[in-house]
Order: sequence, then C-alpha cells, then structure tokens
Amino acid sequence: GVVFADAFSTANLTNTTANSSMTFNAGDTYNVTGTLTLTGTSGNLITLNSDSPPTQFTLTVSGGAQTESFLNVSNSAASSNDITCNDCTNGGGNDDGASSPFWIFTKSVSGTVYTDEGSTNIGSGKMPGRRADGWLRDCS
Repeated sequence: GVVFADAFSTANLTNTTANSSMTFNAGDTYNVTGTLTLTGTSGNLITLNSDSPPTQFTLTVSGGAQTESFLNVSNSAASSNDITCNDCTNGGGNDDGASSPFWIFTKSVSGTVYTDEGSTNIGSGKMPGRRADGWLRDCS
C-alpha cells in the first residue's frame, strides 16, 4: 500500500487499484482542490486508515461534494464538503456521526420489498419506511 507520511495539497487524488491500501499520517490534513476518485470493486475494497488509530486524518475536498465507492474507511474526517461512500465499509473512528461536512456511508440493497407478510410488493421507485406496527410502507 501507499503511506503518506506528510500532509499535502493536490488538484486531484485518484486510486482505482482494487484491494489496495492508503495510510495517512494521523492528525494531518490532506487537501484535494479538484476531484477525489477512490474506487475499489465489490469484494476488493480500497482501505483508508490513519497510521495511529484512533487519531483521525482529514481529507479536505474543496472541489465540491465527492462520491466514492467500495472503500473500507477508518479514522478519517471530511472537511469543506461531504464525502459520500457508496457500498463502503465504515471501519469506525470516522466523522459520520458529526455535522456536515462529513463521511456518508451507504450500502446498495437489491431484492423485493413487501409492505406486509410477503404478499404485497411495495413496487419500484418507492421509498420504504416503517409503520408504527413494524410493517414497511411507502414513504415516497
């Protein structure tokens, strides 16, 4: 993997090497003024972590909100803009519980969602939510 021993500023930061790792100096801020492109693959995540957990490293992404995918992120903070991480693993120690800007971790879900005991399909393009009685309903 790659180890960043010192903070830096760059226009763009890219890693598309599946199953690779990036280690950042704990407490340092890494500035990306353009595009952050971190894209692993399903089952072959790119790992991001600080060199001294639980101390965080910070990614300042001033080029706008960023969307990454297939990462395993630990001990990191986002600054200037949110970083959305689709199909990623939240390894803990991140700022996803803080106020924006922060990391936003999402997971893709596939399959059929039913509104009751498995007999009524909620339908495509719907936003499922939970009713007070525990069953799913359409919230879109």
